Parts: sequence; C-alpha cells; structure tokens
Amino acid sequence: MTEMTLLTILQWIDLIGVLFNAILGAVIGRAAKLDIIGLGVLAIMSGLGGGMMRDMMLQIGPPIAITDGRYITTALIGAAVVVLIRVEGRWWDRIYPPMDALALGAWAAAGSLKTLEAGFGVLPALMLGTLTAVGGGFVRDMVLRRIPGI
Repeated sequence: MTEMTLLTILQWIDLIGVLFNAILGAVIGRAAKLDIIGLGVLAIMSGLGGGMMRDMMLQIGPPIAITDGRYITTALIGAAVVVLIRVEGRWWDRIYPPMDALALGAWAAAGSLKTLEAGFGVLPALMLGTLTAVGGGFVRDMVLRRIPGI
C-alpha cells in the first residue's frame, strides 16, 4: 500500500472542492436556463476560477488547472452530474451547506499553503487563500449578472 502524503491528501480535497463547486455552478446555470455548453462553462468557472486566479498572481508557473487534466475533467464531471441528475429540492438544500463549507475551507487552506510555499508571508497567504476559496463563485455570479453571494 502506498503512503499518502499531505500533498496527496490536499490534492484530493482540492479536487473534491472543484467537483462540489462545479456542481453548484451548473445548478445555478440550470436555474438561469443555460444550455449544456453554458452549464459546462459555468461549472468550469465556478470550480476552477479561484485557483487559476491565485496561480496567476503567484507567478510560479502555469495554473495547475491547465497543467493537470484532472482539474478540468472533474469540473466537467460536476456539470455532467447536473445534466444527468435533477440536483434540487429538499435533499439538495440539506447537503449544499456542508458541501460548500468543505470546499471553501479546503480551498482557503490550499490557497494559503501554496502561497506560503511560494515564499510569501502570512498576509499574502490570507489574501490568496480567500481568493482561492471565493474567486470561482465570484466570477460565476458576475457572469450571470448576480450580486456575488460570498
């Protein structure tokens, strides 16, 4: 059995966050009556936007969402879930808040850790951790001309 490192665990948490927020983006896109392409684009924006902004600001190479195919694939799977399954109603209202909290917490931690590893201080880490957590949702809401619900 292979040993799971902290980095491996953080990558899986990051991908779970991508999936959850991609699903959320597609659900919001469905409510806005977007077609399947619009759902996919909104899922990608929602799931990958914050991390891509963080990686561009750190300037330590291309964003991981571009270099690691698991990220865009995970976002598209999130969109496919919403296309294939009716994600709404009472059960969605119950599962969404903990799902969102897990994704936001994971991304805030991952964004802060990546910033610290790049040699930046605590304040930039807090700023980019926050951007990582809320950036995709912000972009999604702005594209739909909604007041961001951060």
